[in-house]
Amino acid sequence: MDDDDSLDTEWLPYDDSSTSTASFSLGKSLLRSLGEQENDGSSDSDDDNITHEFDENGRPIFPEFKESYMNKPQLIEGMKFPNVVTFRKLLREYHIKESYEFKFLKNEFRMVTVKCAHDCGFRLHASPMYEERSFQIKKIDQQHSCTWKYTNNDATSSWLSQRAKRKVLELIRGDHRGQYAKLWDYCEMVRIQNPSSTAKIKVDTESLPEVGPVFERIFISYDGQLRGFLSGCRHIIGLDAYFLKGPFGGQLMHAVARDANNQMFPLAFVVVESETKANWTWFMGLLVNMIGDPAERGWCFVSDRQKGLTQTFAEFYPNVEHRYCVRHMFSNFSKVYKGKEWKDIMWKAALVYTV
Repeated sequence: MDDDDSLDTEWLPYDDSSTSTASFSLGKSLLRSLGEQENDGSSDSDDDNITHEFDENGRPIFPEFKESYMNKPQLIEGMKFPNVVTFRKLLREYHIKESYEFKFLKNEFRMVTVKCAHDCGFRLHASPMYEERSFQIKKIDQQHSCTWKYTNNDATSSWLSQRAKRKVLELIRGDHRGQYAKLWDYCEMVRIQNPSSTAKIKVDTESLPEVGPVFERIFISYDGQLRGFLSGCRHIIGLDAYFLKGPFGGQLMHAVARDANNQMFPLAFVVVESETKANWTWFMGLLVNMIGDPAERGWCFVSDRQKGLTQTFAEFYPNVEHRYCVRHMFSNFSKVYKGKEWKDIMWKAALVYTV
């Protein structure tokens, strides 16, 4: 059910394959956005055309700013920021580290336009996006062609203190980037020390051959979780996803069951690039491979209306019972219908057994 052509490396029960070691790079979206520049056009209009790809619904896909970009700043046409403050920080970081100087032509909450302080031709325009609360680089006209400067007024004491803070946090938290190189060893150790567990890593070897395998996804389910679920849990599986707040982002998806005491029982989890239909389909395919066919075994899945998950059920599991979580439904319901009376009415409706 996965259309990707990238390499899958999998350990399944009683796999006799030999131990291997590999170093994974960061997600391909990060590497691409750190290495690409798009520099066409010269207008400052919000309607400027930006070269981009499109998702399955025809919407344009733009690179998104991540905090880790501060370590190797690049100004990429089309990049989205949560607000103008974050954009200004990256703008300053880029010019200090690249030893260029710039000056503001406009520096407002809804519009920022800068040019090279030495008139080499560099010019950048950024403003809010029309359909969402994001600040975006709309146009970059020509990269800097002036010579490096050995003095920079933007390198203030405040900027220096922030660099020192990042260094301290790296010492405390460790090197997140280096942890990707250990994933292969971790999965191999799970296979050796906890036989019959499932550990699968998905990497991309084609998009960036010069940097080697690029980490995309990882699936983990321990043998004890599967045996406990099959022997003592209800036929209900909850599915959900959360944003990872580390320096490289991504999302954590998981499957949770209910045991005989009505307590949560973790079943499996994955770390993926983003919450998409392709990732939900990949996760569900591995999960079903472990627990058996949901239609035959009578599993009932409960989830929010996650992006891509409802489409996965409709396409691949049309005969499987899939319910929506009332708590998530109520959080949306309460935005319009507030108060305890409405809450009690909704929960009474959710608990009845007839139409």
